[in-house]
Amino acid sequence: MKRSTSKFGLRLGLLFCSVFILSCLGTKEKEVDVVVTDQPAVEVASPTYSIIVEESLNLMQDFDFDGLGKHFADDVEWYWPNGGMESRSIIKGKQHVINFWKDWRATSGVESMQFYNSDFMPLRTNKSTDQYNIVGVVVLYYGDITIYGKNGSTTVRQHIVFSFNDDKKIQKVFSYYDRTGITQLLSVDLKST
Repeated sequence: MKRSTSKFGLRLGLLFCSVFILSCLGTKEKEVDVVVTDQPAVEVASPTYSIIVEESLNLMQDFDFDGLGKHFADDVEWYWPNGGMESRSIIKGKQHVINFWKDWRATSGVESMQFYNSDFMPLRTNKSTDQYNIVGVVVLYYGDITIYGKNGSTTVRQHIVFSFNDDKKIQKVFSYYDRTGITQLLSVDLKST
């Protein structure tokens, strides 16, 4: 009886080994296609940047231009919506931008202003475009502003692009809006802006 168990065990062992060897021979490495994708031109960025833009607009609304300066890089550039990219008016440097807004407040006749219906879209641009030579974080802002002056008020829908440096400071501001209502209300010439 002992012999038949050994023969059975031997046969079972051989069968197991054969199945194992055949299964190993039957498997071949599958070729895996490596898909290399280009980095997308634009990705979603942290909402932290939207919060900075919203705080900046609140400071502007409160005419706290010195407080606004804490969000600006020293080399900030503010682009106005007149002309094309090559001919737009630009204010360069943090102190120049702050001084512009202080002077505007003192001479424009604006009594108050309010930003509302605001939408913020934080994005990371990975490639520069024809319109912006910017790679990094930007926040697209869309919203309304109502400006109140001695002669009434005007409401303007705006689109402003805020770009940031690596220190989370606003480095460039590109503003887009129809300035007609503002110039009529305040009786000012913004072409020299």
